[in-house]
Amino acid sequence: MITETNYAMTKDNLRNEIDALAYLTECTLATVSDLASKSKPPKGELRRQISIAQTGIDWVKVFVKPGMKCGNARVQQIIDNGLSVEDWANARRRT
Repeated sequence: MITETNYAMTKDNLRNEIDALAYLTECTLATVSDLASKSKPPKGELRRQISIAQTGIDWVKVFVKPGMKCGNARVQQIIDNGLSVEDWANARRRT
């Protein structure tokens, strides 16, 4: 069941399995964003983190559709805009 979340989602206030999955995916996306912003991210690590985050997004999308709130800004942005994690990360890469 998806709940409307009007709170800052942290590890201490997860309400259900979907919140936990969205939270873990959000944390992984924070890592992806950080690595993507580096001029030379560690070899293979960015690709690995993108893959992990995409798996999380794919599972969150089983329960959360565009426009439904999942309580996590990055996860929400990717789902609402129909992006892949790779496309989302590419928008954050240094050129």
